[in-house]
Amino acid sequence: MTNFNPKQPIIKSIFHDDKNPKSLSFNNTRSTFIDHNNVVWVCTYGGGLNRFTGNLEKNEITFQHYMHQDNANSLSSDFVFNITQDNNNTYWVATENGLNKLEFTNNDYNQPVFTNFLEMNQTKTVSTAMLFYQLL
Repeated sequence: MTNFNPKQPIIKSIFHDDKNPKSLSFNNTRSTFIDHNNVVWVCTYGGGLNRFTGNLEKNEITFQHYMHQDNANSLSSDFVFNITQDNNNTYWVATENGLNKLEFTNNDYNQPVFTNFLEMNQTKTVSTAMLFYQLL
């Protein structure tokens, strides 16, 4: 996904496959993002955050998933609106339940460290996505 040529675009549809745990986690996508290292991220509405780990030249479509768990070190929600990265290589993830800071221990994508900010509840009506853009 890093060799996009706007003069000769190739469009490929990618879907969740129940039989493949490395497929896209959910079909309802909200946004995509290419970070400073040309890593492609896919935000899903119900399936958390997906990091593309495949190889398009070999037609390998795989993802690593980051989803809400019942512990403090996870996304605040699997309903993810957007992701961006600041100049310190810190990721900021806007979810239905708040803003999440995402860093990786020793730059290892298998060791995510989540910090949840601005947790939303049902009584608040502030849109996390709008708040996300205002903060950046």
